[in-house]
Amino acid sequence: MKSGSILEAVARHEQELIGRIESVEREAEDLLSAARTESVRLLEDSLRKLEQDSIELRRQAEIAREALRTDLERKYQAELERRRAEAQQKAPEVVREVISLIVPGRREGHR
Repeated sequence: MKSGSILEAVARHEQELIGRIESVEREAEDLLSAARTESVRLLEDSLRKLEQDSIELRRQAEIAREALRTDLERKYQAELERRRAEAQQKAPEVVREVISLIVPGRREGHR
């Protein structure tokens, strides 16, 4: 073989290797680009899911607050009614005691 043809063969081989390197670099860039795109998509999906979960948690918290408020309202309404009934039962006795203090000569048990 002539040195010219050997140099040409080496040059061709070198060009082939450079072409392969460039091809691999493009593939690597394409893979990186696809990976970036996918990671952005996954991040956006995660953010949407997080927002939906947050909305649901706020909704559930509002339901729980409303249930608690309703329970407390019922409890205090029942207590108010109980005390009102007690006061109504004691009212005649209190009226008699007040009258006995105001009207001279009234004794307990006399009307």
